[in-house]
Amino acid sequence: MSKLSLKNIIGKKNGNSSMLQSFLDQLKAEIRIEDAEENFLSGDKEALINHSHPVLLDDEILGWVKGDDKASAIATLLSLLAQKDLEKKKLGSEVLALYQEVNMVFNFSDKL
Repeated sequence: MSKLSLKNIIGKKNGNSSMLQSFLDQLKAEIRIEDAEENFLSGDKEALINHSHPVLLDDEILGWVKGDDKASAIATLLSLLAQKDLEKKKLGSEVLALYQEVNMVFNFSDKL
């Protein structure tokens, strides 16, 4: 299973990017979102950094949300999105394993 990254979670492919930007606009939050290596991913590059909160997934830091007092809520939201993405990947892996088992049984019964 591929490793999750904050860049993929808030990327444009899954629609989270527009939802996150809309959420930031609604909150009027001055936030910058960075990956674990502190590379800028989203938000306001010029945001004043009063607070810094990690985005966590199973006690692993995926990135940081830095900015005003709303940074904590954004970090919690991103952690939740990461958890949901991980659950989807695990479910996909389980379905694939079950499919492979069914396929093996089918091939075996076909040979009989």
